[in-house]
Amino acid sequence: MTGKAFPTQRFYDDERARAYRGRSTSRKAAEARLVRRILEGVSRGVVLDAPCGEGRMLRLLREMGFTPFGLDISPGMLRLAGGGILGELERLPFKDRSFPLVLCHRFLHHLPPEGQKRVLAELARVADRWIVLSFFHPVSLHGFQRRLRCLVTGRKSGRYATRPSRLEAVLGAEGFLPRSLLAQAPFFREFRLALFERK
Repeated sequence: MTGKAFPTQRFYDDERARAYRGRSTSRKAAEARLVRRILEGVSRGVVLDAPCGEGRMLRLLREMGFTPFGLDISPGMLRLAGGGILGELERLPFKDRSFPLVLCHRFLHHLPPEGQKRVLAELARVADRWIVLSFFHPVSLHGFQRRLRCLVTGRKSGRYATRPSRLEAVLGAEGFLPRSLLAQAPFFREFRLALFERK
């Protein structure tokens, strides 16, 4: 990604890519259940998973009957994912409306508002009908605890919460309407999933 606002290729080296695979299995299972729920009414077909990371969503999408393609900035992540396209979310190497469905999982919260806006515009450009996003809601116990730790320690969290209304405004300007919003544990966990459909 370009600029300091985005995780860099060096940040996601092979060692860090392997560490991602070993993270909390219970959290992954809960998030997978939400993805299954939000995609229940979406026709099976080709989907872009960007960024795909080490391939967790790619594997889930295949299990669900989709035909997924992964894109990531990190060669290490792509190796673990079993292959994919090396690329940046700010400049996706695809034509307009190339994919019926685009999934962006566990990435937006790394970006400040302007970075989020640029990435959302690119996702909307290459999505033909559906976009699924994960994001961090600003109202949650988990988010409050993180902000408190940062206040006490003086450190910056590097996590950016986003109100659903902002996503609706940005993607609405690109021609998409909200269809579903799911929470892992409302008011406790900040993780949310949103489904948007082109008008």
